[in-house]
Amino acid sequence: MILNLFRFFAVRNLMSSPVRTLLTLLGVALGIALFSGVSAINASTLSSFKESVDAVAGKSSLTVSAGDAGFSEQVEEKLKKIPGVRTTAPMIESKAYYRQKDGPEAGKTSLITVFGIDLLKEQSVRTYQTEGGEVIEDPLEFLNQPDSIILTKEFAKLHDLKVNDAIELASAAGSRTFVVRGLLSPTGPAKAYGGAVAIMDIDGARVNFGKEGKVDRIDLVLQDSAPGQPEVKAQVAARAREILGEGYQVEAPETQSDHLQHMVGAFQGMLSFLSALALMIGMVLVANSVSVAITERRQEIGTLRALGATRAKIFFLILGETLVMGSAAGLLGALLGNSVAHALVGQVSQSLASQSGMPIQVRELHYSLREILHAMLLGTSVSVAAAFWPARKAMNIPPMAALKARGADLSGIIGESQWMKVIPWLGAAMLVYLFVNKLTLNLSEPMSPALQALQPALGVIGSAMVAPWVIHYTLTPLLHLLKNSHGSNILVLRMALENLLRAPSRTLSNVLSLLVGLMLVIIVSVINISFKNSVSAWTTKAISVGDMALSSNGRVVAFQVQPLHESVLELIKKTPGVDLSNKRPIVVMRYMKVNYQGDPLVIKALDPTSDESGYPYIDALDRTALEAGHELFSDAHDSVLISENLAKRYHKKTGEVLELDTPTGRHPFAIAATIRDFASPNGVIYLNRNALKKYWKDNLVTIFFLAAKPGVNPVDLQNTFNSTLGKTHGIVTILNTELVGDLINVIDQSFSFNKAVQLAALLVGLIGLLNTMLVSIFERTREFGMLRAVGMDRRQLSKMVLWECLAQGSLGVLAAVVLGTYLSWLWVTVNLAQALGWVIHFSFPTSSILQVFFTGVGVALIAGILPVLRASQLTIRKALEHE
Repeated sequence: MILNLFRFFAVRNLMSSPVRTLLTLLGVALGIALFSGVSAINASTLSSFKESVDAVAGKSSLTVSAGDAGFSEQVEEKLKKIPGVRTTAPMIESKAYYRQKDGPEAGKTSLITVFGIDLLKEQSVRTYQTEGGEVIEDPLEFLNQPDSIILTKEFAKLHDLKVNDAIELASAAGSRTFVVRGLLSPTGPAKAYGGAVAIMDIDGARVNFGKEGKVDRIDLVLQDSAPGQPEVKAQVAARAREILGEGYQVEAPETQSDHLQHMVGAFQGMLSFLSALALMIGMVLVANSVSVAITERRQEIGTLRALGATRAKIFFLILGETLVMGSAAGLLGALLGNSVAHALVGQVSQSLASQSGMPIQVRELHYSLREILHAMLLGTSVSVAAAFWPARKAMNIPPMAALKARGADLSGIIGESQWMKVIPWLGAAMLVYLFVNKLTLNLSEPMSPALQALQPALGVIGSAMVAPWVIHYTLTPLLHLLKNSHGSNILVLRMALENLLRAPSRTLSNVLSLLVGLMLVIIVSVINISFKNSVSAWTTKAISVGDMALSSNGRVVAFQVQPLHESVLELIKKTPGVDLSNKRPIVVMRYMKVNYQGDPLVIKALDPTSDESGYPYIDALDRTALEAGHELFSDAHDSVLISENLAKRYHKKTGEVLELDTPTGRHPFAIAATIRDFASPNGVIYLNRNALKKYWKDNLVTIFFLAAKPGVNPVDLQNTFNSTLGKTHGIVTILNTELVGDLINVIDQSFSFNKAVQLAALLVGLIGLLNTMLVSIFERTREFGMLRAVGMDRRQLSKMVLWECLAQGSLGVLAAVVLGTYLSWLWVTVNLAQALGWVIHFSFPTSSILQVFFTGVGVALIAGILPVLRASQLTIRKALEHE
């Protein structure tokens, strides 16, 4: 009996309303596809990270490292003597850059990670393979020639390279030509970083990349644990830390993967939140669709109740019907999710690479049966959850409803009038809570994961719940202004607005899906422009000391370049036209990453300059730049400047001491000032480069900032460098204006994937609005017949429906701008500050608001085309007969 009732009541309804069923199914499927696709990309990215770490680690159980500066090769002898260590393998790991010379991508720069290995020790840790012969055809030549290099077959094929070809890479001495001596198959370390790796002899790597007498990492292969004895790995790790001191990290491969996951966790969290908004629009769509169906079938439900159907049976029949639709939407969403993931994975990988400075390339996108089942479960869960409240309304329909005519008001997801009064207050309470939480939140304390996940949801739900107020307090004054206006067109407009105000539930149902989609556009736009304005303003100030920057080939604006020997400074000074005065000195900077309390921080080590310059590149917050710079370069004691986010994250302030772990031990530094710097989400430290040389034993330089002499055109000086150091050393010269432009491009690349997310969300919103508008026209057929009967012609009726569509689109825009701006302000000042560590200043996106307005109105117009056509084709007789 239950099955017969389900087939008659539920399945028949889905089949009898094919347009609404199809639109709802498609809208939910798109939301699920976007969410599932993004989830698959996130999971595949982390899997790629782990694969790269495991591929490089090989058979080793532990890795010893000490940051970008490297450490003495003598450390290996100490590690060999630790009980439990079977063998050790030192390695140089350098990020080099290859510039394509020929072909359609000529001039494009590609990152390649070069591993300098000890061939005699490497076989015990890692295995390198090739097809059809030895990896190295002549091992003796490979060892004797410091320009020898081995590429992966994947990289060689991509750049049209073969054995014995010359390849030009950035080195510490500038651009250097290497010879390809062999090609690796995609196994072992050759799988790391998407195949963008190369190997060379460790001694050649030391010379070429400025690491003479150093190594970047030492991998330890351990003896097996004996039965009944403690874990060998734990013993060896503890002993290594004891011997080496605080300046070294002794980590297992899985720990390194966790660090990488932490680096991109905030970015992936933001991506998941944005895709979840599209899923939320799908929920609104389901709730609207089910509510509409219940309103249409009120008499049918009343008849079932009169025939003995219990309330629980009605409730579960509604949920069962939604379950069928949700399962179908989940299956379709799972299939579409695979396409979405493949379409977006390149953009997301590029964005993650820009954020983390790591070579990220997802070799294989994992979208298996597990992801399909997860998407189907998500579809059913989301649909049933969205239908829960409408199903409760349905179970409360009395048997007497079978005798009543269908009313004109279409109940949306918020039905009864008392709830229409209460729910906006609940939404306002949520938004007020978020505001109070912002005022009381301590940014130096990490937010709990539960609160981090709850805040965006509260913001979106609260905004949706206060939308009735926005609608009411917009339409009421507008109608008051039109009250004394006359004319047939004004009358039609007034009738359209009064219809919206008279049926707030129906209006809210129509506006809500569009509102959430437009809010997503606002939120993304605000985050983008706020981040861009804050960073570009700081960058412009930081580089104002000069006119241009000199570095090796790579992504100069992100400091993702191969550091140069400091001897290059003398070549720069000898170039005619360079300002060598104290007022505009050459600023020499070494950019490198160090470990502090388990987190990666950035050090910017600077050569001392004269107080006469005023230190314009120091954006001090609690002292003048002159005072901060003077103390930083003072010989009296070791000092540092710390970034604002570091100070808040680690509870540090000016006048206190910051202890840094170095390869020569732990050393204290006096904090001279707090500064603004966006180079790292965890924190940035400005250091005297003399201290870097002393404690880290590092003499390399990442970038030189310099000015042209008075009367010398900076462009002419740039051309001089291009024709001298550019040709002899491959050094790149970039003007300040170009640097700022490159920075904006990097930020835009980081947010490029959002355009696809916005488009998908707006498409779901369009489907939702079209669905509810069509049903709204159907429900009001009799009302339209009455209007036609009293004298309204087809043209006026079409105008009224079109005005309603435009008004609802405008209401969606207004609510999205007001509520989206509020949520964006909270997101920028709270969530970004917590997740990324940076203190970003809120910027209002005026240009984006115009875009949102035209988008909202355009979507409303598109959604209104079919309803207008249907309304214009109604005949008076058929309309009045409709029941």
